[in-house]
Amino acid sequence: MTALIVDDHPTTRDGLRQMVADVLPSADLLEAEEVEQAWALASEHRAEFITMDIRLRDRESLELISRLRRELPKAKILVVSMCDELAYAPRVIKAGANGFVGKDASREETIAAIRRVADGRMHLSPDIVEKMILPGAISRTNNSLDLESLTDRELEVFRLIGQGLPPRRVATKLAIAARTVEAHKDNIKRKLGLANAAELARRAVLWFEGGGR
Repeated sequence: MTALIVDDHPTTRDGLRQMVADVLPSADLLEAEEVEQAWALASEHRAEFITMDIRLRDRESLELISRLRRELPKAKILVVSMCDELAYAPRVIKAGANGFVGKDASREETIAAIRRVADGRMHLSPDIVEKMILPGAISRTNNSLDLESLTDRELEVFRLIGQGLPPRRVATKLAIAARTVEAHKDNIKRKLGLANAAELARRAVLWFEGGGR
């Protein structure tokens, strides 16, 4: 078996490598820190187990999950991330991942997630299971917005606005036109019921500072 660990932080990769080795002692372990590097290694070595962060050095990895699911339909994919679980876990499952666990989870919980996914089972927190089975069950506050209606790209724009980036820098970061950013902002305001750009920026900052990464 080949296992691939995808994360742009060496310390995180070290910790995950040790935990994956504990669960899959006979696996050949590979590492990647960028999307294209991960894709090349997974494709070449036909990786059977993959852990990855959502946000890598070059870009987000949701598209990579979809590509891997198409190319390697039997691969087990576990997302390990600090991103907002309520916002991102349903998206990674839809893209083709088998589970989601936070980087702030205990070692025991992370190992349990690795073991469940490696065994062909799903791993999600109880809150996410409830959210996916009973839409609307999770309470909505200023720091926990209902972001399900946003597309993946709109969520990226929302997150970058929450980091304090102006539209031009958002456009540069995502390699899209400034007018496209404005179109995404208009869509976000409409979907979230926000009156203007100032209210959008305030809500995005509140979400980001509240842990929505």
